[in-house]
Amino acid sequence: MLSFVDTTHYRIVFDCLEAEYNAHVNAFGSANASLSEDDFNDLADQLGFVDEQPLIDFEQQLGFPSYRRWYENELEQWFDNGGDPESFPILHIALVQDRSCMSCLL
Repeated sequence: MLSFVDTTHYRIVFDCLEAEYNAHVNAFGSANASLSEDDFNDLADQLGFVDEQPLIDFEQQLGFPSYRRWYENELEQWFDNGGDPESFPILHIALVQDRSCMSCLL
């Protein structure tokens, strides 16, 4: 389980991850800015571009289960069972009582 010393520590980690995510997405976007939206999306699919790769790397490096990963798995199961994207139930984040433990937010 991922835990933080205090909210300041959490905020530092969050801000760092957000900066890595934005840099990753912006670098790909800038390199392909001349493409139409359809061509951009086709290229991203063809290259296997994963916008959340910095988050995935962080999760794997520290070896913890994240809300992001759980949500993706639930959504994938929903689609595999023929679920309609428009009717996917909204899943709420359940915060752990110990507020220094915020693994569900990543």
